[in-house]
Amino acid sequence: MEHGHTDDFTIEPYRPAYREQILEIFYATGLLGKSLEPAFSSPRFLELLFLRYYTQYEPQSLWVAVSEGSTVVGYLLGCQNTKRQRRVFLTHILPRLLPGFFIHNVPWRKRNWAFIGRWLWGMLRGEFRTAYADELYQKYPAHLHVSVRRPWRRAGVGQAMLQHFFDQLTDARITGVHLQAYGPPQPDSTGALRFFASMGFREWARRPVQLFHAFRAGPLHRVTMVRHLELFKG
Repeated sequence: MEHGHTDDFTIEPYRPAYREQILEIFYATGLLGKSLEPAFSSPRFLELLFLRYYTQYEPQSLWVAVSEGSTVVGYLLGCQNTKRQRRVFLTHILPRLLPGFFIHNVPWRKRNWAFIGRWLWGMLRGEFRTAYADELYQKYPAHLHVSVRRPWRRAGVGQAMLQHFFDQLTDARITGVHLQAYGPPQPDSTGALRFFASMGFREWARRPVQLFHAFRAGPLHRVTMVRHLELFKG
């Protein structure tokens, strides 16, 4: 697969040298596009929880947008088989979380406990349970998460990374991909949901969530979106 480029950035495969910049972007954008710092004080623990699978166990599906000076301006965390990702998380990453909890100083900040409490309450309420998961993973086995630095949004970075991942999936004969996004209850809302709809995704299911109520006014839904990929015959 050829690497894409524009006059301002290039799309490249992940390299370990980009790991710190990816974590920086994740921490700066992980709270509904804003910094996670007010909610959680330990980016290193979040890297273990949310990024480690993609950088260590499936780096070939991780794409980065790079500008001049080797500055990462966006990334796409890709996974070609969600069931495998879940198995790897349970067997290789989950056992590291408890020691990482203390190594990365999570217990010593009050705001961390508040965020963890809201997250656990959401888990008990089923807010993060994937609707019709067996059918979803069969029809749309791949998944992705994309994030772009604020100054580079609306510059075509997200579209370019998504297209690279779509091409990679079709080369691998994978016909479906899904993602999780957050937005207001209205199906025709703006922001991330509208962006992904413009890239061919449609809504699969949605659930109301309360995890971010302390940081955002108004109701919020966690929306599962899916896209079918056409394979070229030959």
